Amino acid sequence: MSPVTSWTNFTTPKSVAFATNAATLTAAQAVTGVITTSGITGNATLPLPSAADLVAAVPGAQVGTVVALDVMNTVAYTISFGTAATGGTQLSGSVPASSSATIKFVITNPVVGSEAYVAYIV
Repeated sequence: MSPVTSWTNFTTPKSVAFATNAATLTAAQAVTGVITTSGITGNATLPLPSAADLVAAVPGAQVGTVVALDVMNTVAYTISFGTAATGGTQLSGSVPASSSATIKFVITNPVVGSEAYVAYIV
């Protein structure tokens, strides 16, 4: 069993403008480390990126690599996380209005064509 490794990309936080139920969290956004919400006018569901895209965005990804994404919900609406795209398994979770949470993407298969992760909302 491979040891768990943590991967961090220290960049400037990204402000993601959401239209209600119309945005998808991209792998490029997921690997920034922090996103903040803005522009949302109601509760929204944010689908997660595909495993292939997430693995491609993490240099040297291996089984057990963890990508942590802090979600800072600065609006008065709840952000829920919908079904993960191909190769992703997501455990239910949401970020209530005016609060924050962390999504931890744990890569379970980095092999091209078979990429997989499990996402935990904590």
